[in-house]
Amino acid sequence: MTEIVFKPNGTRPVDLVDNVKLRTNPLGGGYEKLDIRAGRGLPDHPRQNIELMHDWINDCTHNHPQCQKKGDVLLPKRVIAVGTKEEPSVYLYESDNERAEDTIEERKKRIEWSYLSKTFQESIALTRLLGLRYLWIDSLCIIQDDTEDWQVESSKMESIYEGAYVTIAANNTSSGLLDGTELRAMHSVNMQTPSPNGHTVDLLLRSPIQHENFYAASLEGGMASEDDYPLLRRAWCYQERLLATRVLQFTDTEVVFECKAGQHCECGSINHAIGNPIKSFFGRLLAENFQPVGVAEDIWEAWTMILRPYITKDLTVSTDILPALAGVAARMQRHELGQYVAGLWEKELATGLFWFADILDTKQPSVKTAPTFSWAALAGTTKIKELTWPYMESHDDSKQTFKITDFKCSVSGLNPYGTVASASVELHGFTTMVKLKAGKRVRGRNGLLKSAAREEPVMVFMDTCPATTLDIDGTFTCFFGFTWSEDDFSTRPPGIRHCVSALLLRPSSEPNVYERVGCIPQLNNNPCWLDDAEERNVTII
Repeated sequence: MTEIVFKPNGTRPVDLVDNVKLRTNPLGGGYEKLDIRAGRGLPDHPRQNIELMHDWINDCTHNHPQCQKKGDVLLPKRVIAVGTKEEPSVYLYESDNERAEDTIEERKKRIEWSYLSKTFQESIALTRLLGLRYLWIDSLCIIQDDTEDWQVESSKMESIYEGAYVTIAANNTSSGLLDGTELRAMHSVNMQTPSPNGHTVDLLLRSPIQHENFYAASLEGGMASEDDYPLLRRAWCYQERLLATRVLQFTDTEVVFECKAGQHCECGSINHAIGNPIKSFFGRLLAENFQPVGVAEDIWEAWTMILRPYITKDLTVSTDILPALAGVAARMQRHELGQYVAGLWEKELATGLFWFADILDTKQPSVKTAPTFSWAALAGTTKIKELTWPYMESHDDSKQTFKITDFKCSVSGLNPYGTVASASVELHGFTTMVKLKAGKRVRGRNGLLKSAAREEPVMVFMDTCPATTLDIDGTFTCFFGFTWSEDDFSTRPPGIRHCVSALLLRPSSEPNVYERVGCIPQLNNNPCWLDDAEERNVTII
């Protein structure tokens, strides 16, 4: 037997009662707190909630200043004309007729309905229901086997997504906008429950819908429940979500609306005031009147905040690691960061070189995705839990011990933020030869760093080594980065610990040219490692 007991708070009306308890065993006297709230029922298919979607979009377009378009929005080079209910023919509309590919020419006359996946078909139907004329789908509007067309059109994605009236994002790329209709079902309970005012109410129950990912509660990477939302795991979709002014996200359980001001969901659980903090900040960052306090430093911190979740996302093609974020990079360019250097920025390049990653497992890369000094070199080789930069500016006495004398970066295509063909950074600083040993009794990232003059236990983040084992023993060049001091509470009385960060390098086939293999975020610098180091020039590729 199950007994529902209402415990209203004060004189609140029954439809706002949130302190409801379920007694599954009345004889035992125990209560289990239930999360019961006033909600919104879900129809069998989200198409039946088209009026609700209209309301979300209209509220955004009329009441959110940060979501308003500045100036005219131009159509992409190609879009799909979705037709109307009366004239349902679908065809490709091309605003620029310079190209004359056979397939494109055929699609400009008519796109056969049977050629489209169920997701594309339902997206076209939804576009019609929203009263819109055109739909842009990358796989149909970009010539996929034409390298030049893909490079040119993909480089415009930031303006396409930002300029779109609304973006449709589907959890499943082929089986429809909603591939989990059974998960939306409301199940009636065969009981009637007396309410506090004496009336009888019917209860409807359904499986709980998890909204944590849409709150973006973790800024340091993906959350475990992202397994339920494949859309949130895709690197390309991460960029789309940041750039798009408005997004209708079709998950297996419901539709979630997201804009730069906040979020809504079909069931009514998501509070509009609680949005994705990264998207909200990125929206403010793009505003014409945005004035950061520290200019380059603040923008750089925003960039790393964007990268941390991004590096955990899935890519089908590892070389897309930079192209899949190119639109976001293009929007960041107008701030005080200087030249874009393989996922890093000129004005903060010194700090940017000292990234380190919490790697869960590794595999051999099939192709090189970026220079080894860039975080993007991790793509296709590892499964990453977290990407981090040590913020040396948090220490008053932080000092950079090296200089960047030159850097070069060239891309392989037409997109200046896309795939890197070659890149290098030339540094002048202090180096020493070291041996790295993994102790037999030591687990994780801990090891022993030994030079000709000293030996020091360290925590090492190897770029191709998971956190479970430090399996790389060998000789490396240690390049020192930043020094600082901090309180040392391991001594009695507490003292001062002097620290230095360092990169581990291995030689390439060219003299004085190295590849990065790891990072030591904090090394005990008392006595000073730099006293025994050699001052010289090195180049990292």
